[in-house]
Amino acid sequence: MKLSSSFFCAALVSSAALAWSPLHAELIVYEGFAYPGGIENPGDVGSGGTKSGEAPSQGGTGLAAPKLPSGRQPLVITEEGLSYTDPAGKSLLIAGLAARAPQKDSAVYPLYSPSSSDPLERLRDPANPEVFGKPGSTLWFSFLMKVDGDITTATQSVLKLGQSHMALGICNNDRSDAPYIRISGPASKVVAEPGQTYLIVGKIEFGEASSADDRNDKVQIWVDPQLGEQEPIEPPSTALEGTNARLGDFWIETAPAEANTASTFDEIRIGETFLDVTPLNP
Repeated sequence: MKLSSSFFCAALVSSAALAWSPLHAELIVYEGFAYPGGIENPGDVGSGGTKSGEAPSQGGTGLAAPKLPSGRQPLVITEEGLSYTDPAGKSLLIAGLAARAPQKDSAVYPLYSPSSSDPLERLRDPANPEVFGKPGSTLWFSFLMKVDGDITTATQSVLKLGQSHMALGICNNDRSDAPYIRISGPASKVVAEPGQTYLIVGKIEFGEASSADDRNDKVQIWVDPQLGEQEPIEPPSTALEGTNARLGDFWIETAPAEANTASTFDEIRIGETFLDVTPLNP
């Protein structure tokens, strides 16, 4: 059973106040889709979001109101959320429901805007404060995903993240022998199975940048890692180097439009440490 987002945020703030350490720092984004089932475009002003957004430590999700450019379709809140338990029996802390993706690009979800009261200014890029990713720093992200239906090598069901719009999830690759979970081109050894929920966790190491277009960042991902550790004990499932991973927004992309699949995403987190983005269910 999912906990309410208010309970989760209260517990998170309380824990941080009692014992802060560099191993458990702070979340930049936490979207657990704690909205009524059936609503469209979760996070917009009509469903309780704000235009500029607020950090999770301020009671927000870390996201501004979603943008719905022409040709994109809204996410829709499902009637139940996703969950993950690792092989050792440890469960991911979850809250709210989940989001069903459209059969094309979803709305764009911008991270919250900088302000004089921004508690996470130290994590932003000094050259472009609209994005997170200070040169020389490290950030983590995680999300749950599930695809029902006929998954093939033509299936695209991904979270697009970073200034280079990395594709995280099941990436269309007709030259592949199976529908592997990937980070853009590089593939893991995990073949996506219909109806299976996957926890994807990523580590971004931001390189030095002399311009906004530099691609000096490294991203590693783990598929279904063991929880409760300071960092994953398994080697990365795959990695991508030479990309621009600075974080300003994300969206979900699925294809082809006529595919007999349904994609669900949940528990999207961006934070400072592995423990931040993979909290344990108490």
